[in-house]
Amino acid sequence: MKRDREGDDALAAQAAPSKTAANGDDDAAAPATTTTEAAPAADAEATPAHKLVNLSDLLEVVDNDVDFALELITESLGEFAGHVTSMRGECAAAATAAELTSAALVKLRNAAHSVKGVAGNLAFERLQASAADLERWARAAAEDSPDDAAETATTKVDALGALLDEVKTWAGGAREALEAHPPS
Repeated sequence: MKRDREGDDALAAQAAPSKTAANGDDDAAAPATTTTEAAPAADAEATPAHKLVNLSDLLEVVDNDVDFALELITESLGEFAGHVTSMRGECAAAATAAELTSAALVKLRNAAHSVKGVAGNLAFERLQASAADLERWARAAAEDSPDDAAETATTKVDALGALLDEVKTWAGGAREALEAHPPS
């Protein structure tokens, strides 16, 4: 049901304004819902636009139970915030030491993997793509030891944190959005 969208490196770091868009289903006659979509990347063919939240997929996961969806969202946002805080701590330590250790890269990769999985299950598409990008980068950086690892990690973690802030803002009106969305 959920796809891992690891091919969206440039997309995850981009923020886009909220707009009215189709709900993402194949049924063109389906009513529109308000979502936040990613701005097109430089290579639009390689990076399809993701929604901040795919309401159809989220409601399918919870069998159209809005209260359960809200409970999962609330718990997950707290978990995500903890992971981002931990990752920012690793980046700050790396900046102070002028290097990102292999242990720090493992911590970044594991935290990003956790965010990616839960975000995917909850249909937070852009957050999932950003976490996948960070996870993939941390795995590669552990092998390559790039000179700019601390700076790149900080940039990627900050992008993930910014997307988390967007999801938190959306969550403030989640009940209305979920209740207004037609059942899947």
